[in-house]
Amino acid sequence: MLKRLVKLVVVVVVLLIVAVGVAIYSIDAIARSAVEKAGTHVFGARTSLGGMRIGLLNPSASLETLAVANPPAFAGSAGSTSFLELGTGAMAVDARSLMSDVVRIPSIKLSDLTLRLDQQGAESNASVILGNMKRALGGSGSSTPGASGPGRRYVIDELLIERIDIHAKASGLPIAAPTTNLKVERVRLESLGSGGKDPIGMDQLMAIVVNAVMQAAIEAGAGQLPKELLQGMLSGVAGLGTGVPNFALSIDMGGGLKPTGDLAALASRAGLDASSISSKVAEEVSKGLGDVGKKLEDAGKSAGDAIKQGLGGIR
Repeated sequence: MLKRLVKLVVVVVVLLIVAVGVAIYSIDAIARSAVEKAGTHVFGARTSLGGMRIGLLNPSASLETLAVANPPAFAGSAGSTSFLELGTGAMAVDARSLMSDVVRIPSIKLSDLTLRLDQQGAESNASVILGNMKRALGGSGSSTPGASGPGRRYVIDELLIERIDIHAKASGLPIAAPTTNLKVERVRLESLGSGGKDPIGMDQLMAIVVNAVMQAAIEAGAGQLPKELLQGMLSGVAGLGTGVPNFALSIDMGGGLKPTGDLAALASRAGLDASSISSKVAEEVSKGLGDVGKKLEDAGKSAGDAIKQGLGGIR
């Protein structure tokens, strides 16, 4: 009897270990798939993730080898099929929020990020990616239904990106240096999700990271990268409008972290035309007013139809 009991206990323990292993693997696979789908949707380019691990006993997460492919027209032309590559990432999670719809993350640290910029004539891979981001997230406020949508959202106190390598290549332009390599020591983003007032989705988080890296590239590339490339990146970032939620950004070019200020200030420091920013803002405002006008027109039409129905009923 005792032997049978021992065997039963052993079987139960083994089954529990297997069940926990399957659960952990399933959670990791689901998280990995969510990141890949969000990136592919937002960037309009295949996004792959080498590995994702979710800590259950000690609430945390880590990722390895995130890669965003180049747009088709630029694939392979910059020496790699990747537009952006990230070596590793780690985050601490507030355990109390894991079971809620809004997960609170005190800190995220991303390390060893490589950005490959390729300017071909009047267009760059960066401007194409930014254009895809605008279409995916919209520039007038909330994301499109296929973007964040309902589901898990996040509030992040601090996000650090360390060791950013920027490799730029240009062709079809009258420039002295067709290739340039730059480094950014560190980028810090704060108050993602507005401290809980406006939590963000996974797609918005990924867009915010690329937005910040683009601004760091503009800052680092002032006077070194072709103006056509920098201007296109600036216009692309400005075109995102409120599709990308607000965040506080600081950049360390080797002399410590310094706040970047707004895009107009960034344009001024980089010697770029700030009118493209105002035109993009005006475009978004116009779009917003157009949407409001259509809603009012539809509401008026509905009211008119209701009145006609009412009058028909009186007759």
